[in-house]
Amino acid sequence: MVYSDEEILKSFEQSKDKVISFFKRISKDHGFNNDQTDTLVNSVKYLIYSLKMNKTERLDAEIQYNEENRSEIKDKLKRLKKFYSANHDLVDEIAPSREKERFHKIIQNKIKSLEKSLDFDSKSRAGENKGVVFALRDLIYCLEDFDFPRTKQIDIVYELFKEFNFDDYGKETHTKEILIGEPEQKERIRKYFQSPLLNERKELIKMNQYIQDNQDRLSNSPEAKEARDLISGSSRS
Repeated sequence: MVYSDEEILKSFEQSKDKVISFFKRISKDHGFNNDQTDTLVNSVKYLIYSLKMNKTERLDAEIQYNEENRSEIKDKLKRLKKFYSANHDLVDEIAPSREKERFHKIIQNKIKSLEKSLDFDSKSRAGENKGVVFALRDLIYCLEDFDFPRTKQIDIVYELFKEFNFDDYGKETHTKEILIGEPEQKERIRKYFQSPLLNERKELIKMNQYIQDNQDRLSNSPEAKEARDLISGSSRS
């Protein structure tokens, strides 16, 4: 598979000196301490692999990943449906009497979830920068954790893209009507790379806050108690 950890981390190791040199320069310019610099270096381990690929290679990798992912989902869905169809009565037999309906719902919901994933995956188009956005997450989250200004986050991403000759970043290009230079490229980073990741992080923070605020209520709910009883073996069959 294209996205194997071994290949990705090997690519990072080959460029590690360059990455360290880059972030030392960035840290000097922006006042990051040594620990923060090390964290920034580690945050791009998976990103460097994508930055070193050209558009065609990234698109091919994305297509291959989508195909493999689709194949895995299909296989899981097929096996789960086959099991449930052939062993419907077995689920009743192995489930505690008061948990039969829940056991069936767990399997049914998993089937629905896989079907939705397969449907979404079939409609989702491959894009040469999807892998880059995904791999950029660690760096953006890291800079957010440092309370680093968002406009300067874009500056760092731009400099990193330029350092690794990623697409047209750092180069001026022309269309029939406009010149595409640094301002346009930074706006592209803001819109297509940074903004989706910041929105994602915002939702994660909200979800974590909700769990924290409702931890006592959730942990003391009847459903949670039943789950603990089931795990500890105190449920009566």
